[in-house]
Amino acid sequence: MTDRKKIVFVIPNMEGGGAERTVSNLLKCLDRDKGELYLVLYEKKVKYDIPADVRFFSLNVSPSPNIFIKIYNYILRIFKISTILRDIKPDTVISFLTDANISVILAKLLAFSKSRLVISERNSISSVYNAGYQKIKKFLIRFLYGYADRIITVSEDISGELMGYGIAKEKITVIHNMVDCRNIAVLSEEEVFETDVFNQGLPVIITVGSLTKQKNHVLLLKAFKAVLNYIDARLLILGEGPLLGELTEQSKMLGLEDKIVFMGFQKNPFKYIARSDVFVLASLWEGFPNVMLEAFACGTPVICVDCGNICRRLIKDEVNGFIVPGHDDKLLAASVVMLLNNRGSSKALTAGALAAAAEYDIKKGISRYEKVIF
Repeated sequence: MTDRKKIVFVIPNMEGGGAERTVSNLLKCLDRDKGELYLVLYEKKVKYDIPADVRFFSLNVSPSPNIFIKIYNYILRIFKISTILRDIKPDTVISFLTDANISVILAKLLAFSKSRLVISERNSISSVYNAGYQKIKKFLIRFLYGYADRIITVSEDISGELMGYGIAKEKITVIHNMVDCRNIAVLSEEEVFETDVFNQGLPVIITVGSLTKQKNHVLLLKAFKAVLNYIDARLLILGEGPLLGELTEQSKMLGLEDKIVFMGFQKNPFKYIARSDVFVLASLWEGFPNVMLEAFACGTPVICVDCGNICRRLIKDEVNGFIVPGHDDKLLAASVVMLLNNRGSSKALTAGALAAAAEYDIKKGISRYEKVIF
């Protein structure tokens, strides 16, 4: 069709995470009669599916801990993205995550591109960018985000933060994260061969998320230690990240190494979540936790440490899960023990979780994205 629009997606990588899964879902589900899709990554790290009809670009610029190389790479990315924009001349460019948002805004200005620019901010600015050079991003957000034609946020809280940085309310659209309930139901039925943790006749506690400070796995390890004083169980941790070594060492110090399984990144986390007895989210903060919706869609009861308004919005206490007030390992442990010892409550929460997931089904989310993108 001659009136199909060219849409360019930009994200650092497709290695794992909520934003990356959202991009994967969009690439699979957006109406091809309306658009021709392109994907630009900083580096070719891909663990989520990319449809065969999506034209793919890798900038081949990897991150570096060296501050001088980091600055050079940042500039190099901007120039490479600007070249791609000049070559493709897209109708719309949509970027995900703060780093990509800033790079794309500067690249668009450098290329004198007339493309419509949509950026997606998915995390709490005040919580993330408070240390060291990260504070520079607060300044760049304030100075550059106004150049975007539309800003998508995943929660009202993040929208409020952006308005506090001087971004016009009219530019901001809230699109909550989405979950593909039908696909998750299918994938959750796949057999588990990678671990025998579900064959031991013991309750299984699971968490899924990058091994970073934000996800606060240390709190969960301490709580799990307390849980074992009352009931024998196993803890399954899915995800990878810079704190793997530290968390592995912490589990040994607590005497938990034989009761915790670190599974790394799993392309299909749903078969593990669906077989687990309780899903725990212990994060210090969240923008809009995709993984909680995915746990709901698996019918797994959720216990969430109170990490902001968004968690209180998603969790209806004692209907689809429990909220633990404050980051207290003893209170978290008590909630887990209570749920594991009360199967009747667990079954009721399963029904509530499935109902909650249906509210965020992917069809609704795709429709809202299409209105913004096309």
